[in-house]
Amino acid sequence: MRIRILFIITVLLAASIPVHAQDDGCNIDLGATIETLFNAQRQADSGNPFGAVQNIDAAQAELAVLAESCADVLFPLPQAFTAPDESITFNYPEGWRIIEQDENAYFLGSSAQVQEAFNSGEFAVGEQGIAMFVIDFADANIEFETFDDLEQALREDFDFGGYDRVIGPIMLEGALRPTLRVRFEDDDASGIVDIIDYVNDERQIAVMLIGAGRQDESAMLEAVVRAFEASIRFSHIDVLPKTWYFAGNREAGSLMAYTPSDDMHLLIESGVVDVFLSRAVRINPQTVLAHLTVDEQPGLFLLTPDAAQRLPVTDEVSSLLEDEPLFTTVSEPYAVLTLGHNPFDAEALLVDTERGTVEQLTGSILSFPPTNLSVRFSADKRFLRYMSQETPDDFVWQIRERDLATGEERILHAIEVPERQRFPNLAIDQFGEHWLLTKIDTETDTVQVLMLFNDSTLEILEEASLGQQHIWQMGDDYLAVSPLACETDCTLEVRPLDGEETITFPLPEAIMRPILVTRLDDGRLIVAQRSQYWLLDNDGTTESLGFVRPQELLNWRREIPGSRQIFANADRDATHYLVWDMQQGTLILERSLDGGVAVIYRDEGLIVQHIFDDDADSYEFYPEAEDTVIDIPQLRVFEILPDGRLLHLVTPFGNEDSVPGIYQFDLATGEDLLLLEGAEPVATLALP
Repeated sequence: MRIRILFIITVLLAASIPVHAQDDGCNIDLGATIETLFNAQRQADSGNPFGAVQNIDAAQAELAVLAESCADVLFPLPQAFTAPDESITFNYPEGWRIIEQDENAYFLGSSAQVQEAFNSGEFAVGEQGIAMFVIDFADANIEFETFDDLEQALREDFDFGGYDRVIGPIMLEGALRPTLRVRFEDDDASGIVDIIDYVNDERQIAVMLIGAGRQDESAMLEAVVRAFEASIRFSHIDVLPKTWYFAGNREAGSLMAYTPSDDMHLLIESGVVDVFLSRAVRINPQTVLAHLTVDEQPGLFLLTPDAAQRLPVTDEVSSLLEDEPLFTTVSEPYAVLTLGHNPFDAEALLVDTERGTVEQLTGSILSFPPTNLSVRFSADKRFLRYMSQETPDDFVWQIRERDLATGEERILHAIEVPERQRFPNLAIDQFGEHWLLTKIDTETDTVQVLMLFNDSTLEILEEASLGQQHIWQMGDDYLAVSPLACETDCTLEVRPLDGEETITFPLPEAIMRPILVTRLDDGRLIVAQRSQYWLLDNDGTTESLGFVRPQELLNWRREIPGSRQIFANADRDATHYLVWDMQQGTLILERSLDGGVAVIYRDEGLIVQHIFDDDADSYEFYPEAEDTVIDIPQLRVFEILPDGRLLHLVTPFGNEDSVPGIYQFDLATGEDLLLLEGAEPVATLALP
């Protein structure tokens, strides 16, 4: 250990000579880090290897922060390259040149001879190069079908050209996209192989990037590689920004922003901060809108990595915020939240996170969490469309359209409902462009079904005697129509809103009056009758998905993120629960059911907690990207990270052997890492 630590100190001392403190944001002072390493040496010499390793870890963290803050200053990459077809752009350092380029391959370096140095492993001082290969998995000439296949091949068989030491492969934490890294080095040269996953809904692409240079200049090479990778842009793929999370420490009176890769910014250093009962919603990866109590005053805060901004509100809105709000509808940069305990008479606030404004909407709205059935943002985010009741006692509901730029509103339609009905029968498409209304005249016993458009025009879809009408349902881009009274040869029609041809589905006797849940990409339907769900093909064939039973599937809701959904295998005395992929209509897994389960649905997957089961000592996690189940300890999980790691809270109650705070649990290794001692999360996911 002594030789290795002294070597690190020597490198640090040498590296500090040519670079001095700068005025443009990069201030290099290695004194503290060198002192930390000397402490590590003293710990090692005294027979305390654990203390030595702790000091080494601290030094590595200090260097990582330094490299992060200085990379843009030291390596601004002023030269830009754009492919002839504009499919890819990237920046590269001043003095470098593009030595070779092909449709999917690029070779860049600091000298014309760097390609030869790549082959020989003998680099001159300051000589470095980067080879980049764009891998399109849709290309028939590529032997890999997915990023996972490429990763597996790299783990099993990769030729590093006779380098003495190979480190990895490892998945990089805190990278903008999933990145698999391998380091290779010998006494003279070192290099980095990064494979970056650029898969999105449109295309499946990976970038393999190989950077190489002198072994004693590896830190500079890594900074260049990091800056180069951050500059890569594909015309059809957006770069994913780092996701920030937020937490408070009541004892310290602090509020902080942090990432699982050890970034931490203090937003409030001292005050009275209470986040225990906070409500929050994520606007984008770096912004959260939260309802917090700070200095004993509840309010709305816009949380970013650098600030906690209390949004200004009127006295009337301030009094409303004494209740905990429900965030029901989000469309960046806007959010709608409701307040009050009556879902039929909820006050609503519109928050513009770009302008930092909070406005109260007209009247009261219907609020049924987790989604709001009567609020929609237009596709271009120019308008907010919602239904509200301006005067609670007159039983008149108004469908309104609000111009988000000017704040002006117009009434599209007014609906009067009978006193006992309380609110209209309606359904809305995803952008509020079509409103499906059902009016019942109890005096004449007739039913009228109408379609309302944004120009306030109405189309009568059906007029019928009460009991003889059809069941009309609205999807995002279609209507579903089935008869209310039918005994034989019953059908369900799917009518696309864009005018395409109607599709007719024969209905078997088991589902004569179905509720349409969703339409799959392959054209099949998922329908429900009472608590049972079915997969319905347009030839009339069906498959039971299972049953939803509130007493056993707590926290279940119809509109869920992700594609995974859970059902019981029987309406009564269920022995198993079933996990279905609701986008593909395929059964993923079947698990035994003892007692009940509580389910948390997320885009990244779902977590199942067994309740009323004394033998249950773990949760089950079903990742969105895999048809598998992972058992995890009984943790108070509040975030699922994109790579499947879990953020969870340890409280002082019943955990005498653990330090309270926020932890990160790694499902792959079982490691449980303390991130923030004494902290509590500003959580966007409810604790189970």
